[in-house]
Amino acid sequence: MEHLPQGVKDEEGCFVYRVVDSVRLAVRTGMNVGDKSMTDICFDPNDLVSIDLVRPSRIPGSSNGPFLRLSDASGWLFEKKFGKTMMERVLVERGLFTFYVDNCMTGIALRNHPVDCQSVKVKTVSYKPMQKIVCDRKVKHPVSGVNFYRVQGTEGWVFDKRLNENGDIIRSMLLPEENVEEGLRVYECLEPIAIRSIPDVIDSCKIDRIIEAGELVATIVSRKCPVEPMTNGPFLQLCDGSGWVFEQKLGRKIMNQLAVQRGTWSVRVENAPTGIALRSQPIDSQLFFLDYITYRPGDILRCTHMVQASSGVKFFRVVDTDGWIFDRRQGDRILTVLSEYINHTEQLMDFQTPAGLSPWTPDFVRGVVSALSGDIEEVSLNETSRVISFRNIVANVLINVYYTTRTIGTAMSHPTQGRTQLFRRNCTNEELVQILDDPRVHTGKGYKRKRDMKRGSSFPDRIVSTPHGQGILADEEGEARNRLLELDSEMEVLMKEKRKLLVTIRDVDLQRAQEAKTMDEKSQQRQTEFQARCEEKKRKLKEKLLWEQQEQQRKQREAELLRARTCSDCGRVFVDERARWQHWHDVHRIYCHVCDRDFTSTHALRQHQDALYHY
Repeated sequence: MEHLPQGVKDEEGCFVYRVVDSVRLAVRTGMNVGDKSMTDICFDPNDLVSIDLVRPSRIPGSSNGPFLRLSDASGWLFEKKFGKTMMERVLVERGLFTFYVDNCMTGIALRNHPVDCQSVKVKTVSYKPMQKIVCDRKVKHPVSGVNFYRVQGTEGWVFDKRLNENGDIIRSMLLPEENVEEGLRVYECLEPIAIRSIPDVIDSCKIDRIIEAGELVATIVSRKCPVEPMTNGPFLQLCDGSGWVFEQKLGRKIMNQLAVQRGTWSVRVENAPTGIALRSQPIDSQLFFLDYITYRPGDILRCTHMVQASSGVKFFRVVDTDGWIFDRRQGDRILTVLSEYINHTEQLMDFQTPAGLSPWTPDFVRGVVSALSGDIEEVSLNETSRVISFRNIVANVLINVYYTTRTIGTAMSHPTQGRTQLFRRNCTNEELVQILDDPRVHTGKGYKRKRDMKRGSSFPDRIVSTPHGQGILADEEGEARNRLLELDSEMEVLMKEKRKLLVTIRDVDLQRAQEAKTMDEKSQQRQTEFQARCEEKKRKLKEKLLWEQQEQQRKQREAELLRARTCSDCGRVFVDERARWQHWHDVHRIYCHVCDRDFTSTHALRQHQDALYHY
């Protein structure tokens, strides 16, 4: 931290300021308020700006400043200009906030500043729909109420909802972690359901694929409906990226979850001479062929998952693929199981629990609380989110226990960091007892350092050993100076550890980004296939209409030729029009014997004869 000549200090960290002036505020190239240093970057009134350095004015008695350095290094702003307040600081909350990206079909782009604006996007960083992100800062816009979060390991921001000009929510951008569950699940349709392109039940987002009653679908994500009442959903993203389905609609159950067994199965393909084609879903339908992969009769395959439909057909997931095969069709054997090993401890059911740990129950957690001191009181139980909340009265800490996933979250007031949240995942029973008894305890997922020096104590002069060699500790000042040296060394160690952690976090984020990219590529591939099918349908329909038109024209020509060859008086059909005319002339000709004039009818001939007396 730099000391300025006046004795005041710079502030470094993560700060957020709001533009309170009624006009647009332009970013400056340096620490001054003059118009000559203005840049093209501007912020509108009520916009939030991310700041990493607050520096007071260097001029004594100046009415300008403090000056604010933008965290994206694009320039400087200022809190006051000639005594007029231009920007005000907004409270930034620390903690760990985990979300899944919503805004299906598009995702969300990282912002340099907590503003929903295209101009502050980080062009190289964007998050795909349903990609998991972890944030370490939160700021709530004091006017709009939109929550902005800084993504951990970056200097960029995302936001939870998008508003229209009237301030109404038009789109959800982030979903809290408790609303999304990842993992392989298989459902059986109780009635026909059309796949949707987005997680919704409306008919306008249907695609051309329909899952019939009794058919199975494999899903990778379960997304709860974030809007009350929850009569629709949960929404299920299909593993092959073809779209979304839902478990219930308007309170009516549409799909039933089945138990998926994990293990190892060795199967041999029968069904000579055709073999079997790999399916993208556990469905016996050509619409779900996966990349046209076909196994020949006699091939030995290894599978890792098995699910049995209500019809008795067993579907197996082939190792190192996303595809499924089945054991029989209409009583004919397609596969023969050579060997099987079922891992009964890893059944994929209604929720995912840490490996080797069974889920807690609310009664179990209540029993642990009752065995502790009486300083813990139950606050609430949310069976939908599967969380039971307690408050430690002595420590004034809120404790949220997610009992199915063994995750414990604590919300407390930190002496230096303010209001913070900490989540501990995959906790054991012993850690549950420790955290409930002392929410500030470290369980190996953090660290706690205890200082030996007490404030206000004095020590006699003595020679002590320090990490930097022998030193004389004369009084509390000397101890403080030695302590400062120790802190310098510890800061270096912590910075190295921080860099390592940032690398680890970056690797995890890159892996999640790659998984999200893979799912997006699957979705794009399914969309391309859908468009190709639509174009093929249009082409066939066009060909059919053209053929029908040509057939109609052909029939019209044949009818005209038939009429031309048919005698209108006796209905006799001749080989050509000349023969019909000759027949009519010889048999049915109506003419005047006096003047040899032809008439179309006997009535016309009779009128002619009466008029001219041609009898």
